[in-house]
Amino acid sequence: MADAEAAAPGLGEAEAGPAPEEGEDMPAGDGEESGDGEAPEDASTSLTAQVAQHEMIRCCVTHERVHNSGFTVYQRNRYDLENRRSRRGTEIAHLQLAAKQRRYFTAVGVSHSDPWAAIRDRNFSYVYDALRRGFPVNERDKTSGRTMLHEAAAVGDAEICELLLDWPGCSRQARCLVGRDSAIHFAATGGNWRVIDMLCRYGADARDLDKYRLTPMHMATTTAAVQHLMRFGADERDRDRFGRTPGMCADERGDADVAALMAELVLMRLKRAQQKEQNKHVIAKKASVVREQRLAEAAARDEIRAKKQRLRALKDDYAAWRLPDGSAKSRPQPSPAKAAADEASHKALLAKYDARARKAGRDATLRLFGSR
Repeated sequence: MADAEAAAPGLGEAEAGPAPEEGEDMPAGDGEESGDGEAPEDASTSLTAQVAQHEMIRCCVTHERVHNSGFTVYQRNRYDLENRRSRRGTEIAHLQLAAKQRRYFTAVGVSHSDPWAAIRDRNFSYVYDALRRGFPVNERDKTSGRTMLHEAAAVGDAEICELLLDWPGCSRQARCLVGRDSAIHFAATGGNWRVIDMLCRYGADARDLDKYRLTPMHMATTTAAVQHLMRFGADERDRDRFGRTPGMCADERGDADVAALMAELVLMRLKRAQQKEQNKHVIAKKASVVREQRLAEAAARDEIRAKKQRLRALKDDYAAWRLPDGSAKSRPQPSPAKAAADEASHKALLAKYDARARKAGRDATLRLFGSR
C-alpha cells in the first residue's frame, strides 16, 4: 500500500497534464517508433492501460485513507446506507402491509381498502360488509395502531361501536399501540357520552389507566362525558404519573366548563366528608345514650327477676309445710336404710357423750368431797 501511495503522485502529474484534443496524434511511448502504421494504436493502448492503473491505485488509496471521523469513505458510505435503510424500515413495512391489505380487499370484492376511513365517514354499511366478508375485527391500522373499535369510539359513532362490540371475537379491552389508550379513552377525548355509556355497559372500566396513568376523566372534554363516567365509578381525585388530577388537566386544556364541574365535584365530596364526620359524632352520642338506656333497662329487668325469684322461693317454702286445707303438712319419712344409719349414728353419739358425762360427774364428786 505504501508503494501505491508513492506511485500516486506521479500518476497524478501525468493525469494533470494537458489532454490531447480530438484529431491530434497520441504521443508515443518510450522506445516506440512513431510511424505511419501501428504506432497510433499502440500509443492509445498504452495510455488506456496507464489510466486504468491510475484509477485502480486512486480507488485503493481513497478507500484506505482515514478522515477526521475515523471512517474510510467506503465505511462512511456503507454506514449512511444502513442508516437510511433503518430510518425507512418502518415506512417500507407500512407500505408493504398497506399493499397486502389492498390485495385482500380486492380479493374479497370490497371496493374500499381502509375500513378506518369508512368509520371516519360513518359508513356503517361498508364496515358491516367488511366484517361479514371476513375482515379481522381486531385488525390494527398500520399508521395509527388503532383497532376499528378505537376509531369508532374516537369518531363517536354509537351504531358502529355497537356493531363491533356485538361482533364475535371483538377485544373490548384492546389498547392502542401509541399511548396504550383503550376505547373509552378515545370516547372521553371526543366527549362522546353515548359511546362512554355503551362501553361501560359492555364492561369497560371507567377508571382504566393508559401508559401515563391517565384515566378517562383526565381526557374528558365535555360535562356530559364527566357525568356519565361518574355514574360508572370514576373518581375526580385520581392522579396521573405527573400528579395531575382531572381538574388540572382540564385547566391546562382550557376546558372551563369541565374544570368548573370538577371543582364542584371536589367541593361536593368535601361537604359530604364533613357531613359524614358530623354525623359520626351525632351517631356516637346517640349510641352512648342508647347504651345507657339499655344498661338501665337491663338493671331494672335483673332487679325484677330477683324479686320474682324471692317471691317464688317464699311461695315454695309456704307450700312445703302447709296443706291446701290449712293443716300442717307431715314431713316426708326417710328411707329405712337412711333411718337405720341415722339411728346408729345417734346411738354412737349418745354413747360417746354419756361416757364423758359420767367421767366428768365422778371428777366433780371427787373434787367436792376431797376438799372437805
